[in-house]
Amino acid sequence: MKTRQQVTKSIKESEKMNEYQLPQSYVGVCVSESTLKPHDLIKSFWNLLSAPPYRDQAKPFGAIKQSITNDVSAYTSWNWDLTNEEHFAELTEDVLMDDGEDDLRDYILELLFEAIDEIAPNGCSFAGHGSDFGFWVHQ
Repeated sequence: MKTRQQVTKSIKESEKMNEYQLPQSYVGVCVSESTLKPHDLIKSFWNLLSAPPYRDQAKPFGAIKQSITNDVSAYTSWNWDLTNEEHFAELTEDVLMDDGEDDLRDYILELLFEAIDEIAPNGCSFAGHGSDFGFWVHQ
């Protein structure tokens, strides 16, 4: 039997998760279609985090974006502010288009993929089917 404190902690953890969680209306939604180009995927995935479905999710989604920004800055030793549209455009349109930046592209995609999978609607995961990426029901 759980103590009152354990139940309260469990409820708080559940509420915290829900502030990040996408609603069930996202089940089956395709975030990116018909492309496997890393810079296109990065833009599509970032755009999802830039437009949360609920106004009260703007702050938590902003925190996710800031965390990714911090990780990218640490990885590259550059001071990127990806929450700034100009910096993000420079990164996606200039730096990531360079063939020598495969590792950076892969790293950013990995960060985005993990972050989006964490906010997937209950019972779903963020995954790819061919060249389509979206929220699919667990099989």
